[in-house]
Amino acid sequence: MKRVLYLSTALMMVLASCGQKNVKQTDTATETLPATAISELVTNPVEYGDKVVRIEGVIDHMCRHSGEKMRVKENGSDLSIEVQLGELASEFSVELEGRSVVLEGIMKYTVGNKDQLGEAAPQHQEGEEHTCETEKAAAEALKAKGIDPSISAYINLASYELK
Repeated sequence: MKRVLYLSTALMMVLASCGQKNVKQTDTATETLPATAISELVTNPVEYGDKVVRIEGVIDHMCRHSGEKMRVKENGSDLSIEVQLGELASEFSVELEGRSVVLEGIMKYTVGNKDQLGEAAPQHQEGEEHTCETEKAAAEALKAKGIDPSISAYINLASYELK
């Protein structure tokens, strides 16, 4: 009897450990993270940079050139944000335009007018992503000089749910 108990306990531990895999790509967004308004993300991109965000909106446009990105529009507003589809691009098509979507991903941004800082512009190291501390430093330096930073915000898609 003890042998059966030990064997079943060991089997349950093995099954439990095998079932706990981190899934990067899912077809449904989790509901543990509260939704952030798209207007909040596009007006305060530096605050959300490199953080996981969850948004709700309508697929306003699918890229017909590469199929690797889309724009999601905030409900009841003209504001939208670009979503980089990454490995999930094959799951999207132009037929989804107009559909409601809930998605999660990593908020990213780039500062497009760093050249206005001249030689004082923070530089990236080779191979470094663009939404790092140098982007944040560039945005702050531009503001300090009275220049409005030109910031492009986007989300790298991790999961989604079509409504």
